[in-house]
Formats: sequence, structure tokens, C-alpha cells
Amino acid sequence: MKYSIVVLTTVVLMAALVLSGCDSSFNEFEKPGVSIVESSGNEENSHREVSSEVHAFRVETAGKIMANNRSFDEIREMIKVEIDMEIKFRDEKVLSEFRKTNRDLKRELDGYSVSDRENWDLFKNSFSSKMDDLENSLNDFLSDRNTSAFSEINVNYKH
Repeated sequence: MKYSIVVLTTVVLMAALVLSGCDSSFNEFEKPGVSIVESSGNEENSHREVSSEVHAFRVETAGKIMANNRSFDEIREMIKVEIDMEIKFRDEKVLSEFRKTNRDLKRELDGYSVSDRENWDLFKNSFSSKMDDLENSLNDFLSDRNTSAFSEINVNYKH
């Protein structure tokens, strides 16, 4: 519940920023003779807007990282009860890779310093792609584990 409220708030704030920012910058480019002072103000506004987006993105991503950590804890519990040592070893290795990727993404985001719009958009797209890949891999892993556990139960039930 708390996670969904944070995500919803973040999405609403980002939408408001994008909608309010688009109108004003479009109108300013239509006016001939924009002074250097106004142009400097636009750059400051743009920097503030990007900073705000970065903050909102960090909050949203922190929620995703926490959700990943909860999934890692679930996987750890499944591994603890695994009887087959080969599967246990394989799953521990996969879990270790997931945790490393999650930590690396967190460090990458924490290390990002706000710059201009273009760099932010490039960073955000690249980072989001990596985060989506991790979440998809994690979901696939959990799905495969649940499917194989279900198959095992069905096989045992038939005997």
C-alpha cells in the first residue's frame, strides 16, 4: 500500500512538472527578442525542473530497490528449504547476481549528479532499461521456481 502511494505521488508530480514546463518554454520560444537575462532564467528553471525529476525518479527507484530486496528475501527462504544441493547452489548463485546488480544500480543512481536535460534523459532511459531487465529476470526466476515447485507437487501427488 505504501509503495503504491509513493509511486502514484511520483507519477502525478512528474506529470505536473512535464505539463507545466511544456507550455511556458514553448511560449518563450515564440517571442522574438528574448533577452539574455530571460534566457538565463529559463536555464535555471530547466535545471530546477531536471533536479525535481531526478529527485522524483530517485524516490520511485528506491521503492523498486526495496521491492527487489523483499523478493531477494523470499528467494533466500525458498533456497533454505531446497533439498537438492545442485539446485540450491545454482539458485544461490543467481540470487547473488541479482543482489549485485541491484546494488550496482543503486550506486549508479546515487552517484548521478544533476546536469542538463539531455544528459538526464539519456541516463534515465539507460537506467530504466537496466532496472526493467533486472525486474524481468527476477520475475522470470520466481515464475520458473513456482512452476517447477508446482510440477514437483503434481508429480508427487500422482504417485
